[in-house]
Amino acid sequence: MPKSDMAHPNLSFSPEITLLDRSDDSPTSLLYRAAVGPISADYYLPLLARFESAGRAGLSWNWAACLYTLNWMAFRSLWGAALIYIGAMIFVPLVVFGLGRLLLQWSDTAEMMLWVGWGMLSFVVPGILGNAVLRSDLRKRMTRAITDSRTLRDACAILSVQASSRKRLIGLGVANLILLSAAVGFYLAVPDAGVLARARPDPAPARIAESRPVTDLTTELVLAAASVPVLVVEPASSPQATVPVPPATAPPVVVAPEPASPAALAPTASKAYFINVGLFAKEANARKAQAALQEAGLSPSTQEIGTGQGKRTRLRAGPFDTRTEAEAVAEKIRALRLEAQVFQP
Repeated sequence: MPKSDMAHPNLSFSPEITLLDRSDDSPTSLLYRAAVGPISADYYLPLLARFESAGRAGLSWNWAACLYTLNWMAFRSLWGAALIYIGAMIFVPLVVFGLGRLLLQWSDTAEMMLWVGWGMLSFVVPGILGNAVLRSDLRKRMTRAITDSRTLRDACAILSVQASSRKRLIGLGVANLILLSAAVGFYLAVPDAGVLARARPDPAPARIAESRPVTDLTTELVLAAASVPVLVVEPASSPQATVPVPPATAPPVVVAPEPASPAALAPTASKAYFINVGLFAKEANARKAQAALQEAGLSPSTQEIGTGQGKRTRLRAGPFDTRTEAEAVAEKIRALRLEAQVFQP
């Protein structure tokens, strides 16, 4: 019997198995061949024979264990090693990076370098130790098979049933496709599930803005600019008279009032109040505001005037006998979302 078989205390062979050791293939080689199976036997059998000659598993490289670690372990039925690998992949980052971030206050660069190093180790370590782990597990299976069998043939038959096969390889490929399809389906279903839908902007403000009445944005600026240079007096029984006023940029000038005419002293003219609703750059906006006032039971009047910015349409309501009456109507106009300024010519 080869020295390697005798040196391993866990392998005990029956007399029948010992006699077969005189053939070209030793019992250990036959057991390894049955335990490895037909997939990649040309790679593993010479490697395992070298390990047996040395009496221990030396360093080697396994590309399948490096690149497809969990799939390789499942294919070779290394379930204990798979659990240890998964635990290490979860536990070590939690301890190293979790505690390190709290206690050591790593910089982003240092933490990135550690992540890269951890990722490399997760591939390199299985590649280096994969064959040694496989040899240890195969020898345990071989020991159990010899213990449960009376002949070498029976032990090899048990190991052949447990060995990796093409059927298991196809099953792993199908399982990987199912997991990949599930991951893609979940990713595509996330927006419909509502995770991203909650991040979408709410269109409600746009609907609210559409329901508000259209107001000329230039009304307030134009009204402020136009009301300074020109004051219009509209007595009920006399034609309109315009009084020029210095520009807004010039200092205010106080002009002594001229004697009023008898018509201007009439009770209706001196006590009349009006409401400026707005000075519109667009005639369509003026008509829309006029229609709103008419629907509210008022009788507004319009007038086209010329300003430094071009023609404008002025909308007014009145006259009113008292300021109280004018203020009440102004509040009603403001409720329609329109400007309302009470003045007395």
